[in-house]
Amino acid sequence: MSELKTLLLSLNVSSIHFGCGARNESLVEELDDFDLSFYFDERVASFTALGEAKLSKEPVAVCVTPGTAVSECYSAV
Repeated sequence: MSELKTLLLSLNVSSIHFGCGARNESLVEELDDFDLSFYFDERVASFTALGEAKLSKEPVAVCVTPGTAVSECYSAV
């Protein structure tokens, strides 16, 4: 089991919301045991994850490509 998968499981993360981007491909393959959702817009991914986290009271992960895509998540953070 990878360190990332072990870390996410130790944090009780079961759901990961992905923004679009080809750089995420290797992570998608590695994290296929989790509940994965995919979005064309990083803002939608981050706000959906926020809503899910508020409802479930559990941490939810968001994964986007590096660069300006990260700044699209700021408003949800």
